[in-house]
Amino acid sequence: MLPLIVAAASAGSEYFCIDSGWYDDSTEGWWDSVGEWLPSSRRFPDGGIHAVLDRIRERGMVPGPWLEPEVVGVRSPVASELPPEAFFQRDGVRLVEQGHHQLDLRHPAARAHLDRTVDRIVGD
Repeated sequence: MLPLIVAAASAGSEYFCIDSGWYDDSTEGWWDSVGEWLPSSRRFPDGGIHAVLDRIRERGMVPGPWLEPEVVGVRSPVASELPPEAFFQRDGVRLVEQGHHQLDLRHPAARAHLDRTVDRIVGD
């Protein structure tokens, strides 16, 4: 990632988005594990994601992580932590599309999860 940061800054970029996978510590792939949105220590050794964010800022850009907070992967711990009603369902069965559950933001637990997640990421 560090060479990409240098190249983006040299090209005049004002923003640098850390794309999907920044949160995944597993070796099974990130697609169906989304939901906790905690930085990976495996993908960001030597100072963690904060060192990468600092490098982006040092190069004069605004950092931002890719985020899709309305989805929860089927392998994510969040899938079992939230009540079933916090996800879209059909005939009482939680919907699954491409390894993801979709949060039903009409439910207070879904909104609370989304609020906590975004507040933590922005605050950290």
